Amino acid sequence: MSFSTANGGMHQSRRRDGVEYGLYFALIVVLAVGPHVLGWTYQTLRHGRLPRLGPVGRAIKDATAVTPMIFRG
Repeated sequence: MSFSTANGGMHQSRRRDGVEYGLYFALIVVLAVGPHVLGWTYQTLRHGRLPRLGPVGRAIKDATAVTPMIFRG
């Protein structure tokens, strides 16, 4: 048996998953920034102080949590 082709497709699929993961991550961040800006503004006005995370930080945190869920399938 030849082992030269046993792992041939794994490198390509891993690379494609990285690109796909990055694409989904960026899409989730972009879509989450708007609602987080509204929530951040509301919390700032309601409590009179700035929340610990800004809207972009909250969007990145959400994308970090949600994106792996997509690939677990």
